[in-house]
Amino acid sequence: MNVAAANSLTIVPDVSSDAVSSLLTLVPDFVFERLDPHNRQPQQTHVGFGSESNELYDANADEIFAALRAGLPSQSNTDFDLPPGAGGGVMAMIGYEALAGRALPAGETTPSAVILRPDILVTIDHASDRAWVRTETASADLDQITEALKGKGSLTRAPEPQDQLAWTPAISEADFVAFTRQAQLDMGRGNPVEGAVLSVRMTTSGRRDPVTAYQRLRELNPSTYMFLVQSRAIQAWGATSLGLVRLEDGAFVAETDGATHPYEDDAFVWTPSAKEISEYDVVVGALRDALTPLTDQNGLTFASEMEERRFFNLAHLFATFTGHLKPGCDATDLVRALSPHGAAVGHHRQPALDAIAQAETTPRGPFAGTIGFFGSDGSVDASAFTRSMWQTEEGLFVHAGAKVVPASVPVEEYRECILKTLALRRCVEE
Repeated sequence: MNVAAANSLTIVPDVSSDAVSSLLTLVPDFVFERLDPHNRQPQQTHVGFGSESNELYDANADEIFAALRAGLPSQSNTDFDLPPGAGGGVMAMIGYEALAGRALPAGETTPSAVILRPDILVTIDHASDRAWVRTETASADLDQITEALKGKGSLTRAPEPQDQLAWTPAISEADFVAFTRQAQLDMGRGNPVEGAVLSVRMTTSGRRDPVTAYQRLRELNPSTYMFLVQSRAIQAWGATSLGLVRLEDGAFVAETDGATHPYEDDAFVWTPSAKEISEYDVVVGALRDALTPLTDQNGLTFASEMEERRFFNLAHLFATFTGHLKPGCDATDLVRALSPHGAAVGHHRQPALDAIAQAETTPRGPFAGTIGFFGSDGSVDASAFTRSMWQTEEGLFVHAGAKVVPASVPVEEYRECILKTLALRRCVEE
């Protein structure tokens, strides 16, 4: 038996390329993976076991971020060669309504936020094929984890019985078209709302094993961020191309996802239309507005503009900003300023939030919220909660949105929302 001392840090070299698949068979409380958006190669992964779970209900953003700060472990390891977050941290999933300042409907049973502090934290730096295993107590048996990291554990889980799932949209195409047309009347450059993201939820009463579904999703739709979270009341998993922000030693990289366009095969060549460029401009403006107040005197730098990336039959236009935090600001300030992500709500932020509240009658729950790993070293790696699915006692939910500007065709935006749920629905089907 391999028992680690309290607050110990074990380095595991020569980590297998299948390490995450093996760790999944040990049923972790959370997994947070970042992949290269161009070649889909893994970059860094955090996996947590034996987590202390803090589920917050009817909590506002102030309460959630205060709990997040309080839950971070003290930085007890001063090894500066550690990857970001490897010295300890917490996984947080924060829902849209809390971030947007909206009240949840009566009887809502989905937590406003979930914060998980692991007893065992595994951090994998895939470029060096090394892992760091941090234990908070002296009772952790590391044998299975080390075996999994070396690729010596099982790589498969027994398939679960598959009943047929019937998915139901929370809103019809006709109703979506009607409220979208109404919202468009107040949109346009120079108006309070230049563009807004309107969304559709799909539900089913069925249930699935979260780890099995996540394993399938990793194979079906590898994206920039992959994540799995399991707490008492909710399980969530996703594969999103929409990163929020990475922060290390005061330097940050923040992305936004502009226009999207469906394509059938790799021969497709995309020349963005005026409408798609308008969608892109909306989200770039939202990101710039959110970052500027927190950036030091050197300002923001465009690392990339109108960069095309493709994920699961949708082409996207991305923009990336880099900069440094100004003195007195930290990771939680940065994440809060960017949440909910402008690419998930629109621009300008508050008028777009108001337009969404007026148009959408279904609460978004986790969708368009934020999920990420906050390190005790001051680092953060976070993404928007999009292209994601969650499960409660009431069943399975998947929710997707589309950017709407004055030139948008509402029926096409509705169908884009449904298309964006396809990979998630496939991961829980036979």
